Amino acid sequence: MVQTDNLQAIRTLLNQKLQPQGITVNTTTQGSKLIIQLTASQPCDRARTVSKIQASLKTQKPQGLQTIDITAHQAGKGQLWSHRLTLTPPALTIDLAAWLESGSSLQESILEPSSPLEPDALSPTPTLREKPVLEPVSPEQRYLCFQLGLDNKVMLPVEYIQEIVRVEVNQVLAVPDTPPYALGLYNWRGEMLWLVDLNLLLGLESFLSRQSSPQEAINLGLLNVLVLKEQQLMLGVIVQQVEEIEQHSPEGLQSPVGLFSPGLEPFILGYFREVQSIVLNAEAVFTTIHDQSYQ
Repeated sequence: MVQTDNLQAIRTLLNQKLQPQGITVNTTTQGSKLIIQLTASQPCDRARTVSKIQASLKTQKPQGLQTIDITAHQAGKGQLWSHRLTLTPPALTIDLAAWLESGSSLQESILEPSSPLEPDALSPTPTLREKPVLEPVSPEQRYLCFQLGLDNKVMLPVEYIQEIVRVEVNQVLAVPDTPPYALGLYNWRGEMLWLVDLNLLLGLESFLSRQSSPQEAINLGLLNVLVLKEQQLMLGVIVQQVEEIEQHSPEGLQSPVGLFSPGLEPFILGYFREVQSIVLNAEAVFTTIHDQSYQ
């Protein structure tokens, strides 16, 4: 439970940050839950307000909390929105570099992340349980395999992938007036990361709208996210299922021209016929999102 003096410090700090925007803050606790009640003189943007609260709480580092419930009201008009922050989320993180070096399987390499409000607590190269030393890596390219609901397996070169994260749906901040494929913003290691439905971006049907079984509907509570990096740009893409790492020679890539639909073809770097797998063009994904964001 948060101590009274710490609770007062949090309330004072949040009021200092938000009162210039016409927002008054009140805070209470219920066990391990911090309740933040906002009273606004006019409608306040959810994503921007939650981001400011997260940034402020980093400096306080409240102990004993597991969740933070934020509720915003407009004076005289009722509730505007609510949002929950999970400080000890069940989301799972895989550090890809550590996984590749360890030689362990996908499930053995899953790591429990720290609070999203304390990104410094996340080790950049987590230590995994000891595994047999791998043989020297062949000159073949390493690809992460995953599913998008296509007939073919999909791959990406591992150098584009920073992490694999499982994210709770309620941790995603929806942002208005964005393309349909943009799910919203997620607090990844203290940074606001755009999450993109890769199916919709590629012109395919989103698997998020298909719930063919009760188990699949339950699984939709967690999103499989590949955190991608291309130069200085970061992006989180939602995929249906993450599989294993495979090695293939890039020389075996066939041209996608004429093999796929015109809408999908620009996003495909090539095709491995022997394993019937598509290799996505990560640069084309980043370029498309960047170009559309400035239209």
